[in-house]
Amino acid sequence: MVSINWAHVGRVDPEMWVADTDKFFSFPNSNSDDAAVANLGAFIARGLNEAVAFIDSKVKIWKPCNECFKRLPKKRSFAEIWDDPDTWIHYNGKTMSLGFARPGTKEIALGFSSFRGTPAKPMEPNSMQVAATIVHELAHVNGAEGNPAKRDNSAEASLKSCLLTQMFKPEVFGAIDRQSEENWNDTRYIA
Repeated sequence: MVSINWAHVGRVDPEMWVADTDKFFSFPNSNSDDAAVANLGAFIARGLNEAVAFIDSKVKIWKPCNECFKRLPKKRSFAEIWDDPDTWIHYNGKTMSLGFARPGTKEIALGFSSFRGTPAKPMEPNSMQVAATIVHELAHVNGAEGNPAKRDNSAEASLKSCLLTQMFKPEVFGAIDRQSEENWNDTRYIA
């Protein structure tokens, strides 16, 4: 299965010179002595664990999702990417985007924005948004275009084949490494 950079793993980003908004960090420690860090860590861990369980039990075995991923440039199925321990999921609480993939690697980061609750449940993590962000970013790992100027939404379109149709946003083209301020609260949720 994918590797997750939990606090106890503490994997250091191999790219030392990237800006903090583009860096890979460990997920916050839910066992921290600092109550704020512990609360944030527990909130994020809940959302991530729910998303991972959904992906592992449903998405990775869904034939249309695996076929969709095989049509991407690197031609790997979703299950192949998901089951690869060299695929890493990190955290970045400094980015304003939902998540990002580092080109040429098998590594992605989830921003805090992807965990934000829905209007109906603002105090609960949005695990379906987290799952959608993971699938979208893993499509980039599999070669989906990441240049918004090319108007290619193959990474976002993969959601429609991977049991996340309700999370699909047709206006998302390529990877958005940095969302502008006006998009800060633009989250995905199932109404």
